[in-house]
Amino acid sequence: MSRQYAALRGIAIFLVVLNHSITLSLGYATEHNYGHPSTVEHVILVSLQTLGLIAVPTFYFISGGFQVYAMRGKPVRAAYRVIARALPHIIIPYLVWSILFYLLLFVIRGDLYTIPEYLKFILVGYPLNFVPLLLFYYLLSPLLVRLIFRWPGIAMLAIALYQAASLIILRPALIGIDIPTWSIWLTIPGLRLSIALWGTFFPLGIAVGLYSERIIPFIKRSAILWVALSVLAYIGVVIHELAFVRIPFASIVLPFFVVLTFPIISRESIPLVFQLEQLGRRAYGLYLSNLIWISIGLLITDLVSPGLFTRLLMLFPLLMMFTIAALWIVMRASEKLPTSFVRRYVFG
Repeated sequence: MSRQYAALRGIAIFLVVLNHSITLSLGYATEHNYGHPSTVEHVILVSLQTLGLIAVPTFYFISGGFQVYAMRGKPVRAAYRVIARALPHIIIPYLVWSILFYLLLFVIRGDLYTIPEYLKFILVGYPLNFVPLLLFYYLLSPLLVRLIFRWPGIAMLAIALYQAASLIILRPALIGIDIPTWSIWLTIPGLRLSIALWGTFFPLGIAVGLYSERIIPFIKRSAILWVALSVLAYIGVVIHELAFVRIPFASIVLPFFVVLTFPIISRESIPLVFQLEQLGRRAYGLYLSNLIWISIGLLITDLVSPGLFTRLLMLFPLLMMFTIAALWIVMRASEKLPTSFVRRYVFG
């Protein structure tokens, strides 16, 4: 596997925590009437928040690449045995942290739903919408690897077109036309939005893993183009979110341009690479639990130092440090238990 991917996974989970810390801080400050950030603060917060758009596509891309190495040379039955062994380490932690999140909502907000509603939340991925699509692609990966290996161009084009179609069906305003209501049945229930936003990245990771000897030289020759497009798309997202100019497609294309630069990033060129790799090893547990830790951090802040809600540029870094430190401490403690059950089936 590409040596830089462990550190890139660490960067991705860092960006998830960054995005969620800013989003939840803004929401909490507004909900509890702490006021709004100044114009300068707002611009900085939106600029940082936008970086989070890269995070989930990065996870899918890396996961797709790993599946190439896990599936390569194995017949379909053997490949599915590998998948079967991996699934409990994805599903059980997902269930544990989803239930804990629903309990937290009940404790702090009194939110209570019926059993069918909770089951629906779990199936569609509320609030952890990364996981259902990951499971979907894991189950398809033995077939996807073979399909992309035999017909790479046709397979990737079909997947990209289906993602684009799903996006247009869900958000017809993007192209300004009316879409028939029956077209919603062309999308996959429970995965509609996830596929519309991220459907191509897992297969793209497979394609790069299978054909790295062809794709990486091409990306290297055109590296300046992909970097320039990434910067322009990032600027486009920021100015769209700030309502200066309407560029709705910028947030869709930004992750594509960024992800295409990953294969040419050397491990040695990544700052704090060792620390990021350590963070990347805990990425799944941190993804599953970060909303809970951030919410607890917001409650503590409101009790101890509510004035920080008027200084969000100070608050969100503190929330990030609290979130990462809290998970780190809990996971290290779990590693000292006589059984590895907690670490494997709670943190993934």
